[in-house]
Amino acid sequence: MATRDTHNLRSVLAVRGFRRLLGVRLSSQLADGLFQAALAGSVLFNPTGRPARWRSPPGRRCSSRRTR
Repeated sequence: MATRDTHNLRSVLAVRGFRRLLGVRLSSQLADGLFQAALAGSVLFNPTGRPARWRSPPGRRCSSRRTR
């Protein structure tokens, strides 16, 4: 069974049009994956979309001067 499968694979890969189609499909899948990763990274790690750590809530601001 394994020799039959390898024979079919070799015969399909021998066709120039199939190799070209396979290369185009693989490169487009890779480009799409890179685009989706970049898009997800820009959405998940967007620094303007979340409040800054150093900003305190309005009611709890502390002054830099000490009060007695």
